[in-house]
Amino acid sequence: MANLDYYAMTNTAISKEIGSRLKLRRLYKNLTQEQVAINTGISIGTVKNAEKGSVKLFNLLALLREYGELNVLDLFIPERGPSPLLLMKWNSKLRKKASKRR
Repeated sequence: MANLDYYAMTNTAISKEIGSRLKLRRLYKNLTQEQVAINTGISIGTVKNAEKGSVKLFNLLALLREYGELNVLDLFIPERGPSPLLLMKWNSKLRKKASKRR
């Protein structure tokens, strides 16, 4: 699959691409829209809208869970660690020696 230049795309185009990919995942799993709706507890209309690129985050999560694709969230919004400056600050405050017993 080709890497898309998302910055060159409109939000509508990106939404449609996401919808298209959701549909491909459903078809790959050999599920009907009705089966997905029943399995996820969302309406069939919501499944259809999601495949057109109109989906709320909560429903997107339900669909990703159904398709076994929740792991893509780490790629979608990766967890960021602390900045190098903050790490330096923390390391400078780390205890270097144990204090004497009183």
